[in-house]
Amino acid sequence: MAGVNRITRDLQGRALSRPEIRQERFARNLERRIAARYGLVFCVSLEDAKRMRTDWGCPHAEFLPTSIADSPAATPEKQWLREGVLRLLHLGGLNHGPSFRSLEFLLGEVFPRVPGAVLNRIRLTVAGACDTTSPRSRKVLGLIQRYPQASFVGYLEDLEAAYRDADMQVVVSTDACGLRTRIIESFAFGLPVLATTGASCGIDGLEADVNVIVADDAQTIADVLGALLAAPERLALLAAKGRETYETRHGRQTAPNPSLSCCGRCAIAGRCRSMSAHASACTR
Repeated sequence: MAGVNRITRDLQGRALSRPEIRQERFARNLERRIAARYGLVFCVSLEDAKRMRTDWGCPHAEFLPTSIADSPAATPEKQWLREGVLRLLHLGGLNHGPSFRSLEFLLGEVFPRVPGAVLNRIRLTVAGACDTTSPRSRKVLGLIQRYPQASFVGYLEDLEAAYRDADMQVVVSTDACGLRTRIIESFAFGLPVLATTGASCGIDGLEADVNVIVADDAQTIADVLGALLAAPERLALLAAKGRETYETRHGRQTAPNPSLSCCGRCAIAGRCRSMSAHASACTR
């Protein structure tokens, strides 16, 4: 809620109104009351689970790793930087707050800092829903039109081809989380990820410069893009480590089933009266 209000405020060039401030305060208080009421709270962010245990006094907050239904087969011997071009993929609806922030930052702050010779060897594909009546969508479309290296392909029903074609997914939101699923999907497909701290926070098993590249300021990200063009072997290593992280920490076949173990621990501790209580637990 807070992130959405901040994005709206910045887009409209104004401060938060008193009703918005009250709304944020109410939402925070409501979250804590709901978490305290139920015997088990599943968190899809490891950081959220830790925060709820320590700051909120909710020992029953449990981390639930994210996975995808059908783990794709890894692409054998993928050719990176085909024709000397770094193919970047950005996913998410243009009107979605975190995705909007990510594209606004990438196209408005990062690309202007990339040297022309480097930018000419980059191709950015932006995929996602677009509401042309939305100020956010219109702003992003305007930014995309500035760069012949960028293209908007709209909403894609099947993302597998996009994952297979790209060299890297960029997830560089500056203001909100909610983008973890895209990073985990990239790992599953063996696609390297360049992300900000905020966008990647809470994913179990992340190691900067091992299975993901994490950078927060525009110049650093611009420098990373240039460096990757000279080091396709780095992309291959990131892809392999990302896939390994997915299989060992998130994949359904190899990762432990935390929901069952959580329910067992809570039942033993007497925090839930029945399994139906688990089904109605607040999911974050």
